[in-house]
Amino acid sequence: MLPAACGRVNLTNVSEERPGPSPPTHRRVAPTPPTRVPRMRTPNPAPRPAAPRPRTLPPGRLPSRPVVRFTRTTGAALALAALLLAACTDQIAATCPALKHPEVGTVAAAGNPCAAKAGESAALLALRVVRTYQRTKPPAQYAPTRYPLRCGDRRGGYLHLLDQLSKGNVDHGDPANDPDFDAQIAFTLEHGTPFVQNNSNVRLTVRFDDVQKACHSNNWGFRVVVATNSPPLPPPAWTPDGLPVGVITAFRLPTQPSAYP
Repeated sequence: MLPAACGRVNLTNVSEERPGPSPPTHRRVAPTPPTRVPRMRTPNPAPRPAAPRPRTLPPGRLPSRPVVRFTRTTGAALALAALLLAACTDQIAATCPALKHPEVGTVAAAGNPCAAKAGESAALLALRVVRTYQRTKPPAQYAPTRYPLRCGDRRGGYLHLLDQLSKGNVDHGDPANDPDFDAQIAFTLEHGTPFVQNNSNVRLTVRFDDVQKACHSNNWGFRVVVATNSPPLPPPAWTPDGLPVGVITAFRLPTQPSAYP
């Protein structure tokens, strides 16, 4: 039997009870962390790029000169190309036909045919003949068919050709020491198309065909200018030779001249 105190409840000393949170009905699970992808060592999408990426140069710096690497294959190819080029050059030179022209008369020996002799005046030296060229038909009416190359001076003749060479005009030549240039003068005098200039000199121009171009540095042609008159006012010591003044100038034509013929 319970005591009397157990049957009475003191409402003044008991606080009001409030309902607490409901107990959880399920367990909480921690979120799964994302899978980490290992970082690639190179940003190139290809695992093995075909060629390394060019290095970025600092501002204002130019790229260096590329270095050419020669291998055995490269060296063999270059050697073969050089041999083929030499063979082609030799073949062209061997098959070049000789320029047909009348025989050239050699009066002075090679070397320096216009060296002054003791006691020889400049006027007499200018009339000395170095070469004599011929033409089958006169280039103009009443014109002669034989034309000498005299020593002359800087204005015309052999010394004029040497003067032009010394100034870097390589289209001119030395016919006394250059057989090819000598042959081109003779060929042009024989086969060149004549044109009488205003000063009565005759200009002869020849145009090379394809074979002749290949044999003469791919030049378009050749030109010679001759004077058909006798030497004016010769010195008293000069012995007339029956020849005109002759060749004034001669030169190669790399391209077609503006005035042709």
